[in-house]
This record gives sequence, C-alpha cells and structure tokens, in this order.
Amino acid sequence: MGLKKFFKKKLMLGSMKKQRAGTPFDVKAAELFELTDQTDPNFNNSYYITAHGDARLYLRLGKRADGKAEIWLKFTDGEFTATGKTVGCALSDSPVTVGCIEPAAKWEHVFRGEVTADGEDMPAEIKVTFFGTSTIYDFFTHGNDALTAKAYTGVKWNGAFFDSLKRNKQTHYEQVGFADVEVAAGGTIRKFSRIPAVRDHSFGMRDWSGMRRHFWLVGASESGEYFNVSSVHYPCADEIRAGYFCDGGGFVNFDDFTVCGDVICGGNGPDEIKVTVIGTDGRKTEISGRRTDDEVFYMQGGSYVVHEGLGEFIADGKIYKGIWEFGFNADPKKR
Repeated sequence: MGLKKFFKKKLMLGSMKKQRAGTPFDVKAAELFELTDQTDPNFNNSYYITAHGDARLYLRLGKRADGKAEIWLKFTDGEFTATGKTVGCALSDSPVTVGCIEPAAKWEHVFRGEVTADGEDMPAEIKVTFFGTSTIYDFFTHGNDALTAKAYTGVKWNGAFFDSLKRNKQTHYEQVGFADVEVAAGGTIRKFSRIPAVRDHSFGMRDWSGMRRHFWLVGASESGEYFNVSSVHYPCADEIRAGYFCDGGGFVNFDDFTVCGDVICGGNGPDEIKVTVIGTDGRKTEISGRRTDDEVFYMQGGSYVVHEGLGEFIADGKIYKGIWEFGFNADPKKR
C-alpha cells in the first residue's frame, strides 16, 4: 500500500470510529424502525428471511418511501415449488407482512397471495417464524473496519465522494437462528420445524440504478454453522467487502477474501464459484459453490438486474445450503 493510501485508510478508520461513538447502534430502535417522514423514493426499508433444510425459501419485502413495495419469494421442498415476484406494487396491496414479536429474538414473515407453482397461479399462505440464536450482527458496528476502509483508498476524495458517502449511508444487520415454516397451497399444508435460517434487515438510501454490481453468498449447515460472503461496487468505492463465519452464536470476521474466476458472466453471474477466505483469527477456508436455482428480478424500472438464486456450498468438508445472489447495473459500461 502506497503512502497516500495508507493515510487515507487511517483517516477513514478514524472517521468510522468517530461515527460509531456519536451514533452507537441501538438494537431495539433498529428492530422497530418504520418508514415515517422519509420522502426520497430511494429510501428503502428491507426485510429478508431465508431458511435452508428439508425445505428452502427466501422472502423479501422492500418498503419504499414512495409507497411502493419490492417482493421476492421462492419456496421449494423438492416436491412443491412456488415463486412470487412483485416490484413496484403499492404497499397497501403488498401480500407480505412482517412483524417483530420480540426484538432480536422472534419475528414473523407472512406471504398471503398468488404464487406460481407448476406453471399455474394459485393462492398460497406461507408463514415463516424466525427464532434468533445469535446476537445481532450490524455490519458497521461489528464488521472489519480495515476491510471496509480499504475500499475507499483507491478512489478520488472530493465533494462528490463525500456527498455519495453521506447519501448512501445505510443501517444493515443480520441475525442467524432457525425458522418454523408452514405452507398452505394447492389444498395441502406443509410444515417444517427448526430449519437453519438467516434474517437480514436494512434501511436507508438504496438507489439500484447507482450501483455497479454486487454479490451476496449465504451458507447454512444442518449443524447450525453459517457464513456470509458479500461484495458491492459503488462509483465512490473500489469494492466494499464484508463477511463472517458464525458458529454457536459467535461471529468471526473476514480479514479478506479472494474470488477465482469471472463473477459478472455477461450480467448473469457465475454458475460456480471458488472463494478463499482468511478470517481475522488466521483461519483459511476454501469455499466452493454452485448455483442450483435462479430467478431474475428487474429493479427500479430495469436499471438494475438481480439474479436471486439458491446455492450449495462445500467448506472444510461440510455441506452448506444457502443464497446465491448476484446483481448488475443494466448498462454494461457501469458494471
């Protein structure tokens, strides 16, 4: 690292420390956050739940300050598969409701509406009750500061840079645990208990059209071990990386990671991936994965395209199931 980058990183680390001291993370306030007086249509309050075991699913509700909703749904148990996707419907017409039963402990995500299964549309009710087994992991508070600060050392610092940082500030956190899932569709009720699950909540500005690309890999093992490998490219940053391992409710951050191969693949994302992770505890882990399912979501009028899929991974000889998400700006020149 050159001298200029060294000092920029040091300044960024100091700024992050000062921000944390001035506005410490408030778990209860974050858990109970609701859209109130926000007016910018790019202000987003997004809830995401995913579970992986005998049944697999993801369900996202993105609330926008302009009264619109973004909804992603996928459920499969090998015999019955259902999808639902709505981007841009009125919040008042949203088939998804999300409720906090107890902050940092229990949540309910419920879908009541039309799904597509076996080529036909049918009404369905999918209820996911999440129980947290870990503390809340807030990426700004608990993440690896050095890895985050590094992303800002290779870009020019000017007025536009600092305006972008301020404008795109978000609260983003996750929690691992398990979920009970009940699906009523096609005249059949399916129930699944204690499936390994991850809950994600973020709120703040999210201008899909202003993003270059991102990916989010989530893995959960049957024995309750989890990992997250994340990367996002904004015009104001080279690449913001984040990630952790979670075992027994405790988190170990990544010191850094490298990805082998092309992650863009013409805007479709890869079908296979290999990631080498170095933890802050010095542990080196090779994660190999493959995409097993893919749904395409066109965000913000098609300006950003998200490939939301299911993936299977192997790490340290263990099998993980999880999320395979890759997103790209629709303009190849902006990726």
